[in-house]
Amino acid sequence: MSKYFKNLVGEKCYLSPLSTEDAHLYTEWLNDYYITLNLGGVGQMLSLEVEKKILEGFQECNNYIFAIVDRESNKLIGSCGLHDVNFINGTAEVGINIGDKNYWNRSYGLDSMNLLLDFAFNVLNIYTAYLTVLGFNKRAQKLFTKVGFENSGTLKSFRKIAGNRYDVNYMQIFAENFKSPYINKVLNDVQSDKGSLDLKLEL
Repeated sequence: MSKYFKNLVGEKCYLSPLSTEDAHLYTEWLNDYYITLNLGGVGQMLSLEVEKKILEGFQECNNYIFAIVDRESNKLIGSCGLHDVNFINGTAEVGINIGDKNYWNRSYGLDSMNLLLDFAFNVLNIYTAYLTVLGFNKRAQKLFTKVGFENSGTLKSFRKIAGNRYDVNYMQIFAENFKSPYINKVLNDVQSDKGSLDLKLEL
């Protein structure tokens, strides 16, 4: 039996609640400089025990974090989530990490980001989602632009890595500029005769 649950389902992957059993894999990814340099997380000394506490803490604070799971193999390939969700202002910060390098450049990031924003805008009713990305991370910027994010400002020479300074770009997307790939389909099915079949049978 799979330990993952299909919360939101895309073409290539689905989003599932996190499992603390995967702490070792998350720890491995977040100690890999090929991953953390792009994420801007260089300098963290992340142990397995610390990562377990982080995963447990996600369930207790105002974050919505998902495992990204390949549909075909049910294999964990990364994580994504909404941080610092503010329901008063309708804002949330977005984060994503495809930790398994075998799934880079294969549209899994695009698929999972669309599902995450669908959850943000059409389940949590967030008004705008935002993120930060290092200026040299062109692959991520291309992905975010394809989803619909737009540049909203730049912090010049904000990060120092290996003796060089790099810009940090802010990007933002609004709910009205996003088209639901999954939630609207489920909603339409629920409201149709197909979605009401079980209820009719009970009546």
